[in-house]
Amino acid sequence: SAQRSELTSHILDAVKDNATVLIIGDEDQLPSVGAGNILHDLMASGKIELIRLKTVKRQAGSNSIVSNSMSIKTGQINNLIHDDRSVFYTFNDEASLKIALINEYKNNPGAKIYTTARRKDFVLGSISINKELQELTPDSENCAIRKGIIFKIGDKVLFTANNYDFGYFNGDTGQIEDIGNGPQGKVVSIKSDLGDIFYLTGKELDDIELGYCLTTHKAQGSECN
Repeated sequence: SAQRSELTSHILDAVKDNATVLIIGDEDQLPSVGAGNILHDLMASGKIELIRLKTVKRQAGSNSIVSNSMSIKTGQINNLIHDDRSVFYTFNDEASLKIALINEYKNNPGAKIYTTARRKDFVLGSISINKELQELTPDSENCAIRKGIIFKIGDKVLFTANNYDFGYFNGDTGQIEDIGNGPQGKVVSIKSDLGDIFYLTGKELDDIELGYCLTTHKAQGSECN
């Protein structure tokens, strides 16, 4: 963000002239949503000494996920390994891919789905995919509506804010188990993927959205099968 650029500027201003600054980062991490792509800008400047670590130590032994990620990063998509851990499909257009994705989800509703964008006007954006996947969940008599989003029993949801009083955090996922009525309106009972139960009502309902499909930004740092 712009704040990150300003913070970096303050840090460098505070460093003594004869000091050495060592910056460590991953150039292939997702970029900032806003301005301030600091690591890439420094690398592109040609003004700093640059050392790249090229050997992956995180995964032991032969691992197609690591091998394929390295191939994709370098554009060598003809070298992708197809096995029980990595399967790839090619489509001629976004609409065909979306249809195949929905059919795959019908066969495996426990699947985690990630996409690169959230935008409403993007065929493969999380908003569009979430809307269509929600239609596969049976309608329930009691629903909750918040900011134009209809929530029903069985919906997968994503928490989008930190609430230390309730104990849920931005990026947590879960499923709606029940919807009832309370003094502030609808009460939505959510069981998180970690097994915790949360009862949201009123303004707390602003902290959830449909979670059938997540953006890569939202999913960063999470784990799944």
